[in-house]
Amino acid sequence: MRKENYNVINIYLIVSLFLLTAVTCTKPDLSLESLVLEIPGAELEEIPADTMYALAYRLMIPQPLDHKHPEKGNFMQKVYISQVDVDRPVVFITEGYTANRNYAGELSRLLDANQIIVEHRFFGESVP
Repeated sequence: MRKENYNVINIYLIVSLFLLTAVTCTKPDLSLESLVLEIPGAELEEIPADTMYALAYRLMIPQPLDHKHPEKGNFMQKVYISQVDVDRPVVFITEGYTANRNYAGELSRLLDANQIIVEHRFFGESVP
C-alpha cells in the first residue's frame, strides 16, 4: 500500500477518535463504554489511571489490513484513553512504534488535559 493511503487511514482514525472524545465530552449522558459498544468488534478495558487522571481505558479497535481489500481481514489496534474531566481539552499522542504503557504526556500535564495515545499500525500489539 502506498504511503498516501496510510496517511488517509491515519487521518480517518484520528478524526474518528476526536469525534468519539468530543461526543463523550459534550454529552455527559453518553458513556465511553456505550459509544465503544457501537463499534463492531471493539474491546474496552478499564485500567489503572496515572495519578492525574480520574479514569483510564485500554481500547482495541478492529482495523482492516488493507482498506481496499477488506476480505484480507482485520487486526486490533491499541489505543489508550485517559480522562481528567469532561470539560478539559484533549491531547492526541501518536506513538512512533509501540505504545508499551499508558502515561501522562508532557503536554497533557501542562494543559491538565484528557489524552488519547494510539499505537502505530503493525507494531507492538497492533499487528495481525
